[in-house]
Amino acid sequence: MSLQVPRPVDPSLHPLVTGNYRLATPAIEAFYELVARCLRYRIMGALIYGPSRVGKTRAIEYVRLLLARQFPKITTYHAQ
Repeated sequence: MSLQVPRPVDPSLHPLVTGNYRLATPAIEAFYELVARCLRYRIMGALIYGPSRVGKTRAIEYVRLLLARQFPKITTYHAQ
């Protein structure tokens, strides 16, 4: 009799192994709150600015994922 419990998903596919995961930093959470506030007050657009190599693109991708989950009827665009 085997003592190993069968795993529902192959461990090599776990996000920590593949590196395919995202965590919100306090700055990203504040950014999301700012975007949500813009939506609440019907502000039609926003410009994200900051020095290069600080994570703006990743933050925008993360916020777009959150927006798709929280506001599924809203379409977002990200122009680079």
